Amino acid sequence: MQTERAYFGSSVFQNKLFVYGGQNLDYKALCEMEMFDCLRDTWMKGGALNIPRRNTCGTYMAGRHFAIGGFDGSDILASVESYDPRLKNWMELSSLNTPRSSPMCCVQG
Repeated sequence: MQTERAYFGSSVFQNKLFVYGGQNLDYKALCEMEMFDCLRDTWMKGGALNIPRRNTCGTYMAGRHFAIGGFDGSDILASVESYDPRLKNWMELSSLNTPRSSPMCCVQG
């Protein structure tokens, strides 16, 4: 990874590992995203989240990556964002009913 981080969201699509958000060594919530290309063994920068977040749930479904909830360093988040790999940008979606930090999520099927 190009940016040291912990507590990030992650998901996989087409032989690439997507890593987004997290916190740096100063405990600052991050918005940067990086992608690891498993076939080329290289890291690349990607589009930044709209809201810095750590302790977010990351998953991939229906052609999009999702960052769900988390913590921005001050508040537990209810916000949800999705990333479209074709458009290369994050967009905000409807928020959760209740803010969640360190939520778990999975996709079946």
